[in-house]
Amino acid sequence: MDPLALECAVQEYFSLVHPRLSNRQLRQFCNIDSPYLASRLLAAFDLEPIGALRNRSYQIKEETVAFRPW
Repeated sequence: MDPLALECAVQEYFSLVHPRLSNRQLRQFCNIDSPYLASRLLAAFDLEPIGALRNRSYQIKEETVAFRPW
């Protein structure tokens, strides 16, 4: 698996689908079989966790969102 491609896929998910992402949603969106692998990837992306254990989801951290004036 290409880490850059996965990072781009996660960014696209946040842009196009929903502002929050769960382990299950990541596995479905990126066609990943292993929940363990998905949790390791979510930890590597430096996302903000929301909730605890079974109900945990992730969102982009506020300080990483860049302001882009149009």
